Amino acid sequence: MREAAEKAIEDGFTHYSLSSGFEELRKAVAEKLHRDNGISYDYESEIVITPGSSSGIFLAMLSLLDPGDEALVPDPAWFHYATLIRLCGAKPVGMPVKFKDNASSLDLEETERRLTDRTKVLIIIATSMIMGFVSVSCTHSKTIGYQKPR
Repeated sequence: MREAAEKAIEDGFTHYSLSSGFEELRKAVAEKLHRDNGISYDYESEIVITPGSSSGIFLAMLSLLDPGDEALVPDPAWFHYATLIRLCGAKPVGMPVKFKDNASSLDLEETERRLTDRTKVLIIIATSMIMGFVSVSCTHSKTIGYQKPR
């Protein structure tokens, strides 16, 4: 990595990228997806490489949330999720997380009670990271695919 960084500096490759990411990288991602996964995306308009998770999460929220919408967020969670949701004009709604025997899980009954017609996003994270331990069991997968009838 160090050698690659030194070469980039020597070659003058020290500029900011487009906000969508370096073209060569986006093109390589599109080629990989086509070759290995059989799916086609236009690297110019459908692939974005973000400089980190925060900007990627924010872009995803901007595409999913409208002002007045709600997003369910585990509580406790990193404060940034609620901030990004508010920046979209939406409302963060906390979902209680239960901790027991070095494991965490969402309270699914309480989560269901907090769903409304305005709920558009359900954020699922590794809540055990907040508490400083690695969860040995995780029941978050039970919430994947859950959709309240509308």
